[in-house]
Amino acid sequence: MISFLKKLWTGAGAPCPVCGKPLTLLHGKAKKDDCDWQCADCGLVYRTIHLMDEMNEKMP
Repeated sequence: MISFLKKLWTGAGAPCPVCGKPLTLLHGKAKKDDCDWQCADCGLVYRTIHLMDEMNEKMP
């Protein structure tokens, strides 16, 4: 999960964990936020800040 988040935060992009297709910036045109990514194939949205919060909640 950490390597997945690092790829997204550095702008390198990553494959969708569900279908394997490349993720694209959700707000690419607006240049508002580089933390939200979406899979064009299956439509899932990955909000990296929320993923990091979930990881922190699960840690002891």
